[in-house]
Amino acid sequence: MILYIDETENDYYFVVAGLLAKNENDVIESYKSFKKRANNCNLNIKSKQIVFTEFKSILLDKSYQRIKRIMLEELSTGDFLVPYCVYKKPNKRMNQKEKECVYIQLLLNIANAIGSDLTIYFDRFGKKDFEDAIVEKMIALDKVLSVIPVDSLDTPGVQFADNLCGVVRLSVLDCKNDFAEIIVDKLMEC
Repeated sequence: MILYIDETENDYYFVVAGLLAKNENDVIESYKSFKKRANNCNLNIKSKQIVFTEFKSILLDKSYQRIKRIMLEELSTGDFLVPYCVYKKPNKRMNQKEKECVYIQLLLNIANAIGSDLTIYFDRFGKKDFEDAIVEKMIALDKVLSVIPVDSLDTPGVQFADNLCGVVRLSVLDCKNDFAEIIVDKLMEC
């Protein structure tokens, strides 16, 4: 199994969520299908470049909700799960060390909830000591085969995970949107 993982936060919650797939090819095919469907939307060239280059949750949530729905519809038809773990912050602000500890713990919770061998891809943080700590903690689990930091722009699964984090964050806050309803059968709280 492959787990693509990302994180998000707001004043109240810290969320780690991902896309769990049987293989990388399924993710790539879903990404191609999503891009083809989204490309048929009535967007100008500049908007298409922004959507397909950035592909960030915050951007799609606010300005391109139709594209976000297409992405979620595509994932809802595939053989995927969306494992996630949420931490309720005791205070609005967390220092970097706290965030790192919480991230690793939530990722451990997710990995432990998945019953088979895993390869984990996570979005680079640009902080080598933290990335090394993630790899060290995760690889210590028997079920984890490898842990690989990647650039999200080059990894469709991590781009999907970024957007799935946003869906979970919004649903935890009980915001008025139907994003979570599209993938409700895929959500797996850990």
